Amino acid sequence: MSSLIKNIIIFLGLILTFVTGYYLFVINKDTTLAVTDSLLANQVDIETQSFLSRLEELKTIDLSKDILRDPRMTGLVDSSTQINPLPVGRDNPFAPVN
Repeated sequence: MSSLIKNIIIFLGLILTFVTGYYLFVINKDTTLAVTDSLLANQVDIETQSFLSRLEELKTIDLSKDILRDPRMTGLVDSSTQINPLPVGRDNPFAPVN
């Protein structure tokens, strides 16, 4: 094929791609998407109200710090052991294994 025919085919392919994109994203407005958006917004509003009501319930809780000053709590001993860091992996993971 000559280069002129190749250029024409590429040009027509680009035009077809742009026309298809224009149709899908500009002209073709689907109304079911708007219905879904309103349903989603309604569900988000319901969940937000539920979250805010639970947050208000949690704000009313008053925690007493007396338990932290109790002698049984202050007498606790830390029995954890120190973990020594170990080298992880190899310097070059792609190097051949000897």
